[in-house]
Amino acid sequence: MTSVHPRYDVRIFLKECVSLSDSGYDVSLLCADNNAFEEKNGVKIISVYFKQGSRISRIFNVRRIMLKKALELDADIYHFHDPELLPVGYKLKKCGKKVIYDAHEDVPRQIYNKPWIPKYLRMIISWSFERYENYIVRRLDHVVTATPHIAERFQKIFKKVTAISNYPTLAEFDQRISWSKKDNECCYIGGLTRNRGIIQIVEAAGLAKVRLNLCGKYESENFEEEIRALPGYKYVKYYGLSDRNTVKEVLSKCKAGLVTLLPAVNYTVSMPVKMFEYMAAGIPVISSDFPLWKRIIEDNNCGICVNPYDVNAIYNAIQYFVFNEKDAKITGKNGRRLVENEMNWEGQAKKFVSLCNNI
Repeated sequence: MTSVHPRYDVRIFLKECVSLSDSGYDVSLLCADNNAFEEKNGVKIISVYFKQGSRISRIFNVRRIMLKKALELDADIYHFHDPELLPVGYKLKKCGKKVIYDAHEDVPRQIYNKPWIPKYLRMIISWSFERYENYIVRRLDHVVTATPHIAERFQKIFKKVTAISNYPTLAEFDQRISWSKKDNECCYIGGLTRNRGIIQIVEAAGLAKVRLNLCGKYESENFEEEIRALPGYKYVKYYGLSDRNTVKEVLSKCKAGLVTLLPAVNYTVSMPVKMFEYMAAGIPVISSDFPLWKRIIEDNNCGICVNPYDVNAIYNAIQYFVFNEKDAKITGKNGRRLVENEMNWEGQAKKFVSLCNNI
């Protein structure tokens, strides 16, 4: 169940739903996009229909309709993905159902970085939400988290917690692309926001005179205009919100992938899927120098970690990998090897299916 994510969300649909379906489960995905019913990859995708309105009215309408539809399905296990569905999960549990909460983010810490919440309110909202979330979590059957860090937080108040990392699916990335056929290009895949260091990477690509492929959605029209006004933007190719085929195409022609997020509280302990997708595609990673990321990237020689505010450091890293083919190939192979051996969805899928079997 998701009220926020699109029906083909990578973690929810392509990984979790399809993995369960492949293991013999009868899987239905409830979403809220007002599109028609379809069956894809063995998964029944059902949209709850609701009237468009304000953010608050939408949340309450979707909750009510989704709870009704969920009960009609009479499933053995309910697995919901969005904090706004916590009361729906709680009501399902009170109806005697088995319920899993999938925590993608550390929401209380994430609230501190919400620009639309006045700063003087963020602390009290964060404090209140954490206690509300903890109250409901203690009454569910299991919590699945996207990172070990989020799992550690919930394990302080609840024993039934499992980290299912959002690692890439190995088969999705084609490794037959010859390095000689790659272009002098780099890429960033994900949300285009100020906190994700987009200004700095556009400026760095401009200094390096290297094509920067951007795949994602801008946080606002004003921010998009600000990025387009930068001198380095003439080196940008903007793809917009991209499907999986476009992402694979972009990765196949690039010589480095960027994930230089700024040090917001929830970012420093996150494990962005884009980082591991760059590795799966066999290209070097240029990442922020957070301690957790340095242990993954530098300890395994998969890329270079830089100060995300330092445009010159990002520029130097881009230059090094784009114009140093020998070292770039070795670094890319190291990343691919790490994903093949440890950080892949295939391993996480076994853990996830086993968890559902046990429940």
